[in-house]
Amino acid sequence: MEKNIENVTMPPLSKLSYQLEYNAKMEQHFYFLMLHSSLAVLSHSLIAVAVDSFYYALIQHACGMFEIIGHVLENIGKNNDANFRLEVQRIDDNNYDAALDCLRRHLHVVEFVEQIEFLFANMFLVCLYSMILSSTVSGIQVMVNLDNGDSIVAPVSFYFAQFLLDYSDIPYKSICKRRWYYTSRKCRKIFLLILSRTMSPCKVTAGNIMPLSIENFGTVLKTSMSYFTVLRSFQN
Repeated sequence: MEKNIENVTMPPLSKLSYQLEYNAKMEQHFYFLMLHSSLAVLSHSLIAVAVDSFYYALIQHACGMFEIIGHVLENIGKNNDANFRLEVQRIDDNNYDAALDCLRRHLHVVEFVEQIEFLFANMFLVCLYSMILSSTVSGIQVMVNLDNGDSIVAPVSFYFAQFLLDYSDIPYKSICKRRWYYTSRKCRKIFLLILSRTMSPCKVTAGNIMPLSIENFGTVLKTSMSYFTVLRSFQN
């Protein structure tokens, strides 16, 4: 029996998506194994693409809502001048109604971002540690490219999280650079509520430990290089 197994001609492992150990049955069921391995790789890839696409769509929606809120805030008080009435009846104060609607929408978007954080925080924590481990293993490439920031490609999730950080600041900038002083006192109170909330930017974190951003991605690379240097010193 052992002699028959040794004489079996095994097909090249490079034809399969990943390495399989079936001994003599490999050649007999090669095409079925190849189909199974291909479907397995395809299913895993589709799951990863679906999850990432869902995450990117959520971030884009949140950034779009911040952009809309900022656009509305920029137009509040645009047509008023120095002769406006500081005390305006609420039923006639269109600026107050628009500012109140922006406040409500902003709270909804913030809650929406918190739900994104809840869904993806643990997954990004695993991805972060995996990236540190893989960067440590391939530390030579990290060390070569560390001084050349353009040659280091960050994961797309970091870029989209950075977009969220930037766009969440739009309502704050929109209020500051527009004619908020040509609005009623009630409207200004709404502006203060929005400003107080925008002081803490919306962000997606890895396990509530580290916010995802381009700056923190550079920190992860430096940490990986430090680990690689320590491991390399043990070999010497």
